[in-house]
Amino acid sequence: MTKFSLTFRDKSFTDIKDSPNLVSLFFSQASKMKKRPFLWGIGPDGKYKSLSWQEVSLKVRALACGLRELGLKRGDRVVILSENRPEWFISDMAIMLAGGVSVPVYTTNTPANHQHILKDSDAHMAIVSSLPLANKLMSAAVDSFWKMVMVCIDTPQVNQSGIVELVSFDETIEAGKKILYEDKSIELSTNKDDLACLIYTSGTGGAPKGVMLSHRNILSNIASAMEIVRDLHAKFNKEVFFSVLPLSHAYEHTCGQFLPISLGAQIYYLSAMDKVLAELSASKPSIMIAVPRLFEVIRMRMQQAVKRKGGLSEKLFHRTIELGTKNILSRSQMSLTDKLENFCLNFLVRRKIKKGFGGNIKAFVAGGAPLSYDVGMFFHALGLPLLQGYGQTESSPLISCNLASKCDLSTVGVPLMGIDVKIALDGEILVKGDMVMRGYWNNQEATDLVIDESGWLHTGDIGIIDEEGRIKITDRKKDIIVNSGGDNISPLRVESFLTLEPEIAQCMIYGDKHPHMVGVIVPSSDFISLWAHKHNTIPELSVLRNNEDFIADVYKIVEKANKHLSVIEKVRRIIIAKEPFSVDNEMLTPTLKVRRNQIKANYETELLALYNKKTTSLNKNISENKTKTLSN
Repeated sequence: MTKFSLTFRDKSFTDIKDSPNLVSLFFSQASKMKKRPFLWGIGPDGKYKSLSWQEVSLKVRALACGLRELGLKRGDRVVILSENRPEWFISDMAIMLAGGVSVPVYTTNTPANHQHILKDSDAHMAIVSSLPLANKLMSAAVDSFWKMVMVCIDTPQVNQSGIVELVSFDETIEAGKKILYEDKSIELSTNKDDLACLIYTSGTGGAPKGVMLSHRNILSNIASAMEIVRDLHAKFNKEVFFSVLPLSHAYEHTCGQFLPISLGAQIYYLSAMDKVLAELSASKPSIMIAVPRLFEVIRMRMQQAVKRKGGLSEKLFHRTIELGTKNILSRSQMSLTDKLENFCLNFLVRRKIKKGFGGNIKAFVAGGAPLSYDVGMFFHALGLPLLQGYGQTESSPLISCNLASKCDLSTVGVPLMGIDVKIALDGEILVKGDMVMRGYWNNQEATDLVIDESGWLHTGDIGIIDEEGRIKITDRKKDIIVNSGGDNISPLRVESFLTLEPEIAQCMIYGDKHPHMVGVIVPSSDFISLWAHKHNTIPELSVLRNNEDFIADVYKIVEKANKHLSVIEKVRRIIIAKEPFSVDNEMLTPTLKVRRNQIKANYETELLALYNKKTTSLNKNISENKTKTLSN
């Protein structure tokens, strides 16, 4: 059994780790930073506006008082349903200051997702940003007869609405300020082992599970992450983070919110995914944390732009990638001419590209899903370090990460400080440390399945540890799909909705490391017979699978099932199977369970080809709603 760990390297680790709680860490930094800018959001004029540390501190304390006045008690769970923005941060810190537990949820959740989380977490209060999001959550609450208070950030009109009480975010803060002016303070009684948040997984076998993360868990994890920023020569009060990934994702919650606090850094929030390049340039960040999908999109856009420009610019761009890659992989084999040319390209190409990203990037950090080696090398060759990390919600979430000074894109780096990692006899990666979750909310049975008696978290991933102590992920032990945006998707859940449609007999979805779901569909024999009779053709799958009209009608059925699925779960394109899945053709087990590996072996080439197809009339409606989300 292979084991590897790193010990504490300097005092900064223990300084953060020994903070009483996350709220105290924030107030400690705010007292030092005072009127310096902290949180940046897009204003009504489309330009970034800042809130100082002092302003944020006051809003946090006032909102905490206001939430208590609305009935929030110690240990109560409060849902946060919002896009990334300064109010998200203020809400999160205020809930914790008031003694509550944050329950971040995705803006892409369906009402059914909301219903489950509300009931499972027993949350009777929520902070919601926009009216559309409020309506979706309200629908879930009303349908469940769930009494709750909803604090609305943007909703202009507030009133009593049945069992859901709507109140204004701004008015709640103003009410809290009056309490502060009278009492001058708000008691903070939170300790390290109190819950900080419940972050829900997508659920591998059905319902999502609430991961219980304590203040100790997250403090330990951001202390471990200091290894990464220290290697980047990050400086206190000098760094700027660009927040892209949804804060409901554990990765962004820890690394995009609490890590910047520990550095006294500024945070710029992305307003919309289609503005990522423009706002990236405007915010001039030094560190940006995101999932691989975003870097795939940026790479694609850069390649398209260069191709449109053509000529010398295109030649220089491709030469920069060629020599940059050679410099990383085999510098000793570069000729003197190569080295001189590569040096000149720093000024002709790389400096201009870096300027397009704001000019101050020290590193991009990718996590939440596997990073393509080619994508990573593309950015490195252009002089933009792209580091790959590894973790999961249950580990708060960071486990390991490549360092800029010794990056190996074929691995996910060495375990971070204070984190033990070992490889079990079956090859599963096990981790241990203060960052390991307290367990799953109200689900001891599920907790016992992933955390053993010795405190080791069983990750469900298969891997090895090389001679340098770096982790290399080689396989996944479980069936869960992780798309290129880092979202976890349960294939069983999606397939169950598809096969609820009477016209679909069997199916298998596919999408690991890809931007969206595609699938293999086996239509029911009745549907095949009726369709063939109506269109005067042979009722054989081998014939119909290439018939465009037949495929179009099957797409319509898929669209019906998609209405019950969240944005990231929707199946965007399909192929029709050559024959039904059976035990005889080895696509079903003797107990009639789908043999995924066998089906992939038969259809993977066709499934991969779907990602290269241009939108047609058959899938136009589905593709128009294609997700731009980078969560879960």
